[in-house]
Amino acid sequence: MRGLLVKDFIFMKKNKKMVIMLLAIEIIFLAMQGAESAPFIIGYMTMGCGMLVLSSITTDEYTKSMAFLMALPISRKEYVLEKYIFSVICNLFGFLLATIPCCIMKPAQAGEVLGLAMVILAVMLLVQMAMLPAQLKYGGERGRIVLMGIFVCVILAVTLFKKGGSILLARHEGLQLWLGRMLNGMAGMDNRAFAAGAAVLCIAGFGISYAISRGIMEKKEF
Repeated sequence: MRGLLVKDFIFMKKNKKMVIMLLAIEIIFLAMQGAESAPFIIGYMTMGCGMLVLSSITTDEYTKSMAFLMALPISRKEYVLEKYIFSVICNLFGFLLATIPCCIMKPAQAGEVLGLAMVILAVMLLVQMAMLPAQLKYGGERGRIVLMGIFVCVILAVTLFKKGGSILLARHEGLQLWLGRMLNGMAGMDNRAFAAGAAVLCIAGFGISYAISRGIMEKKEF
């Protein structure tokens, strides 16, 4: 597995132009809006660096490297696990590139920025966990279409949930009070509680997604 990670880090190094472009956009937003743009910057950088994992899978398929790797003493299970480990590393890399400058620019509210960053990181990791099985199953062009479909479904679900929730809240005063108490309780949580909740969600998402991807990879023919 170490060899697979080295291969993907070399791939990441060759794609340094993409990382430089992401950094340039981050610097522009920080210069124009300061740390107020932290939510966008953290989400953008985390997702941008996470996309390197999907690109590495596409490259493996395009160059026929996947078939070659499977001929080596590397199991399909190891290949899938390495992609998930590389995914976490890339997301953490983007997360740190964005969070550290925001905390430096806003030291008085560093704790608040860090708490928000933890939530964004958890969301981005869960999105990545949804993307990886689709990329492994469909690959290149079809994979992009499936990923776009996932994004559209998520946006529609959020929109419907928001509208449906507004209607329910308008009709049920008890639900409003319950939701208000729940939000107040969440607001009172410290960063450690947020981090613990985010970690539990990410571990559960990692396990489910990894099981699906492993099943896909086991059935795949080269």
